[in-house]
Amino acid sequence: QTIYLPANWSPKSQRDVSVLVHELVHHVQNVGEVHGYACAAEKERDAYAAQQAWLAKSRRNLLREFKIDAMTLFARTVCLY
Repeated sequence: QTIYLPANWSPKSQRDVSVLVHELVHHVQNVGEVHGYACAAEKERDAYAAQQAWLAKSRRNLLREFKIDAMTLFARTVCLY
């Protein structure tokens, strides 16, 4: 129930705050005992969606900030078994 952020994390950085948003989604999933995910990767879908929404407010996106393209995002958010 702890979110660890790097020592150089800054609340003034939209990129850094987006990482916190991503991790807060996971916190809510865990504390709220959200079920219905076929695998752990599916939990990432909601976290990345929230992170992207946060970034979009400042006209940023996952590709520019983290080099995550659509195919990479797909691979990280579906069950590959």
